[in-house]
Amino acid sequence: MIFLIVIFLSNLYGVDATQCFFEGRKYDLYFNDCFKIKNIYYSKSVNLPYENYENKKYENIFISSKKAYIEFEEAIKKCGSLNKKSDLKPSYRVMDFKLLKSKSRIANVVINFDEDINVVFGLVKTKNNFYLVYPPKNFEFINKEYRKEVTDFIIEWWIGFTEKV
Repeated sequence: MIFLIVIFLSNLYGVDATQCFFEGRKYDLYFNDCFKIKNIYYSKSVNLPYENYENKKYENIFISSKKAYIEFEEAIKKCGSLNKKSDLKPSYRVMDFKLLKSKSRIANVVINFDEDINVVFGLVKTKNNFYLVYPPKNFEFINKEYRKEVTDFIIEWWIGFTEKV
């Protein structure tokens, strides 16, 4: 009985791949009808996209659990026939951050979604003390309310963090 409850509860949490599209040897995976990761390459293993900037590669999206890796792989293998709905929004938390020396982009903030996916967001401070949050190029919010919720959370977390320092 307890074992069944554990299995049930484990299925309530974690990002859920709801749609998959394939184009030009790359996959776009949609999660919980909230966000998508674009340009995933698959050849016997999942290869997440990276960004090139000034001749350097930056990985800004990471799979952080074996369960999530399996979910990615299964979704890619079912691509085209995968079309689910999800009412659950992934939980999120600040996992890490890095202060930057740039005058505009002041920090990279790593957000962990449901202990499954880590995404590095750029935090920019404008001249009038207004903050903007930028996701990586291969990460896109598809739910505007969820985007506002997550970006507001990052800004509020940053303001709270800097007040402590």
